[in-house]
Amino acid sequence: MKVNENATRHDQTFWNVREKRDKMAKALPEWEDLREEAGQIKMDILTHLDHYIALFEKNATLNGVHVHHAKDAKEYNQIVLDILSAHKVKKVVKSKSMLTEECHLNENLEKNNIEVVETDLGERILQMMKLAPSHVVMPALHVHREDIMACFKEQIPEYEQFKKKYLEISGKDNVAEDDPTMLTFVARLHLRHQFETAQAGMTGANFGIADHGDVVVCTNEGNADMSTALPNLHIVSMGIEKLIPDYRAMGIFHRLLARSGTGQETTVYTSHFRGAKPGGEMHIILVDNGRRKILEMPDHIQMLKCIRCGSCMNTCPVYRRTGGYSYSYFIPGPIGINLGMAHDAKKHAKNLSACSLCCSCENVCPVKVDLASQIYRWRQMLEKIHKEKRSKKTLSRLMTFAFGKPWIYRCLCKMAPLINHLPNWMVETKANKWTIGHKMMHFPKKSFHDLWPELKNESIIVQQEYTPTVPKCEDSSKPLSFRPTTYEDKVEKFCQTTVNVSGAELKISTAPEDIETIKGRIAVAENGCIWIPQTTPDRRHLFTSEHLDIEISRKNIVNNMHEAYELIEKSIEYFKPYPFGTFISGPSKTADIEGTLVYGAQAARSVTVWLTE
Repeated sequence: MKVNENATRHDQTFWNVREKRDKMAKALPEWEDLREEAGQIKMDILTHLDHYIALFEKNATLNGVHVHHAKDAKEYNQIVLDILSAHKVKKVVKSKSMLTEECHLNENLEKNNIEVVETDLGERILQMMKLAPSHVVMPALHVHREDIMACFKEQIPEYEQFKKKYLEISGKDNVAEDDPTMLTFVARLHLRHQFETAQAGMTGANFGIADHGDVVVCTNEGNADMSTALPNLHIVSMGIEKLIPDYRAMGIFHRLLARSGTGQETTVYTSHFRGAKPGGEMHIILVDNGRRKILEMPDHIQMLKCIRCGSCMNTCPVYRRTGGYSYSYFIPGPIGINLGMAHDAKKHAKNLSACSLCCSCENVCPVKVDLASQIYRWRQMLEKIHKEKRSKKTLSRLMTFAFGKPWIYRCLCKMAPLINHLPNWMVETKANKWTIGHKMMHFPKKSFHDLWPELKNESIIVQQEYTPTVPKCEDSSKPLSFRPTTYEDKVEKFCQTTVNVSGAELKISTAPEDIETIKGRIAVAENGCIWIPQTTPDRRHLFTSEHLDIEISRKNIVNNMHEAYELIEKSIEYFKPYPFGTFISGPSKTADIEGTLVYGAQAARSVTVWLTE
């Protein structure tokens, strides 16, 4: 019973995320054009990968960054260990990275007496519980709050002290032990100490921008920024397929990523790391680990387009009911099935059965990866690698024989209802796989072939002309140009988004002199985020403060991310001296504890936006 309840909760949780994604997609008339453009950009990158790797390395090096290349997981782990050893690092704070999971980085560092602290709340929960992620974006959403509470009580010595502080700040007399807001606050204080005592910070990378050498990391909690704002050493782990060409492309992917993955307008923080802080070092490790091998697979190259948004998992009926641990590859769901087969087909062949070929994953993928079609193609090679099931092969031959002779097929259809009268002990046996997890089906007296003439005569079936539900852009010759917005409309849209979406407080006035504000340079009406270039002192204040006051002029509001990145490109000489830049859309937040939204995850707990003339 408990298993069924968990499966139902898991199913509904991720279906809710899928529905949020659909709502976001319908709000953008150009959604399908964005998907098409993003898919083409990624294919261009993959077919000219060496060129973009060289361009990215050149520009990153000009920014003062050390660039390394790792052909496999072993070489990657050794590069990381060498860098940390050279700086005498004993403790690393690390933001979420599926690449480090792929290369088993944590285990390798711990073997060499280097402590690794996961800082994403979901990943930290799993690290404490000694569990692997079950989703690429929401890794611990399958864990119950009662289990998280028990884990925190056992492994955080200051648990009662942190709980008491939460009661003082919130003004409450008491709180449930498993309250997600309280548990998040306990994790916040626990991780603050880890950030302050670490000698190095590690992040993954959502994107690497070849034209400028930027690394882009998207989070809601601000933990990646906290991991890099305090330590002097920053190591980036990036798969070679994460490259995109320029800021124009970044505008497209920014609009697709959060909407597809979590159903948000944008992540709270979209941070660009262009260089090291003064006196510090930044290292980028470009990792192959089998990716070039996939480039040589014409039927499967598209899986390298994946931007790890997790939308294919959120919609997959098999993943939603079974969870991530039912897959043998460390990434579950449709993309994980394909990646597992590409890396070790014999080891992960059983995952191919975890697909109904409903193609829902293909319909939601923001870069149009043909996931289900690839799974079908993998299935065609099972016999070649000696992983086909003989029982299925035998059954297929019997079905081919029956379907190939109409008179036998008709006889079987007529005789099928007789099975309804057999006793259960004859039907529900181990030989009948259908009855594992199902009740035996009840065969109707009439087959569909018998019913068809009646249905046809009664005109029950009405054929309708198909019309697309997603509207196209008004100007088809410019798929990424949008309807013009007046100055007043832009300001009004920004104000609405800031209040209703980002969770920030809005003040339409200049901040008083006694309030220290951070200067925003660009504001985006569509999603309420504000571009803030930072020096090292700015960055520490931006990500370690409990509350932020951000000042932005209404003259600096643009319509969408395309216009924002176009403006950054035009002002690149102005922004170059800043090693960091972040689009921030409000206070840090998380929903890693049973999907409950909580503000104040790692960075600012509250934000006030001061909109000036």
